[in-house]
Amino acid sequence: MYENNKTSPDSAHAGQRKHGKSIEAAARASWLNQRGIPWQGFDLDGDNRTLSRLFPGQVKLTPLSGQAEDLDELILILRKTTAQLSP
Repeated sequence: MYENNKTSPDSAHAGQRKHGKSIEAAARASWLNQRGIPWQGFDLDGDNRTLSRLFPGQVKLTPLSGQAEDLDELILILRKTTAQLSP
């Protein structure tokens, strides 16, 4: 099932790619959890909230609206993440 009702192959294929991203991220998160590896995630999709629903204790919902100021929020997230990785 696709998220939209359009019947063109391009729109159907785009829906598959979107779902694949969530499935891949959920699989990776499960893999980390099964091995006891700590991690922190950010769910940027405020419409679906897939990761924040599946992993509420490890994923912070940070929806982006597609506006220019979203880039500032995304850069802030990346800086915080890389700062935690630095020795």
